[in-house]
Amino acid sequence: MSGPAKRVDVLIVGAGPVGLLSATLLAGHGLSVAVVDEDWRPAVHAYAALLHPDVAALLGRLGLGDELRSRGRRIATVAFYGGGERRAELRLEGSAGAAAPALAIPQSSLEELLLAAAARRGVEPAWNHRLAAFELRPDGVVAWVDRLERVSGGYALAGTSRAVGDSTTVHARWLVGADGHRSAVRRILGSAFAEAGPGCVVGAFEFATPVETGDEVRVALDEGTIGTFWPLPDGRCRWGFELPADAAAVARASGGRPPVLLGRRAWLTIRPEVLDALLARRASWFPRRIADLTWSVAVRFDRRLAEPPGRGPVWLVGDAAHVTVPFGAWSLNRGLVEAAELAERIAGAGGYDRPVALEEWGATLSARWRKLLGPGAGYSAGPAADDWVRRNAALLAGCVPAGGEELERALAQVGLVPTGAS
Repeated sequence: MSGPAKRVDVLIVGAGPVGLLSATLLAGHGLSVAVVDEDWRPAVHAYAALLHPDVAALLGRLGLGDELRSRGRRIATVAFYGGGERRAELRLEGSAGAAAPALAIPQSSLEELLLAAAARRGVEPAWNHRLAAFELRPDGVVAWVDRLERVSGGYALAGTSRAVGDSTTVHARWLVGADGHRSAVRRILGSAFAEAGPGCVVGAFEFATPVETGDEVRVALDEGTIGTFWPLPDGRCRWGFELPADAAAVARASGGRPPVLLGRRAWLTIRPEVLDALLARRASWFPRRIADLTWSVAVRFDRRLAEPPGRGPVWLVGDAAHVTVPFGAWSLNRGLVEAAELAERIAGAGGYDRPVALEEWGATLSARWRKLLGPGAGYSAGPAADDWVRRNAALLAGCVPAGGEELERALAQVGLVPTGAS
């Protein structure tokens, strides 16, 4: 992107799944789009993403359905366990009540498909380009983008760092921040990113699955803590268990092992025997003979919400706008839905002089997330809920890989209803 000043309809910061979907949809509306990302290349790791049914359907409408199904693992059931016993289950359903499965797929595969979809519409991300600053102008935004270069250095110990090679001025009618939880767009815009609920530390383990579980996610609840089991493609699976949040307990779980690099960050490794103890206590029904443990890490997750999520021609989507705990894969999936909603509104706004529809959408987005990040994600036990569901109602909704009306229909199967409707 280096060179003379550029003019585009939309500048997107961030070339992850949310940014790439935004670019594809906006270009499909006939808008000129530029995408920048400060990383050197797309994701090359196989960290799994769990796509909600409505998101799988959205991507299918872009012509990606066959590829997603061939690379992913179908998920149609969510089963809940407590005290070593199967307590409840629900089926994921589409708008007509028919089965509408979710999909577990490596995020690297998802990004590869979205990169190809964007390229078919003439959009190629500018890698190793970082947003330095932007200003609001009467006709949109002027942004300054730096091109980063690798610089070798060191005497006794050689290494590389990054430096600014040159800068480009970009004039855009709209700026979309899809640059993750450390969003530069959010910081420059001045939106708060306050805690909206308690966070947690999750121990994640990926390995060759010792048992066939079919097309279901399994959720293990134990004394107010959550564990989730996801079957993955190619005979693998992942467990994610809540761990004690204090640093000393996490350090004991690591036992001084070196960190592991997953994607673009290094994470604290967890000892394999910790997984054995977690399974024995919280999921005694699951085999404990674990082979081929690919990785095991401890990750801190927060619940945060950007307010406001945008102003005028600048809007945040995905992790730039909200983060939450990972058990229902909500942040990525709702971010993809928001990318589609925002693209429709930008395409229909007719220019910077008609921002009212965007302001209304931003208020709706904030209200939606305040509900999801609140106690019980906005759901509580109705008259049809049994005693076990009633006791665990505050935890169940956040473990279901669905959103919107699909989430409401799914939770109704176990007797959970929107808070206030019971």
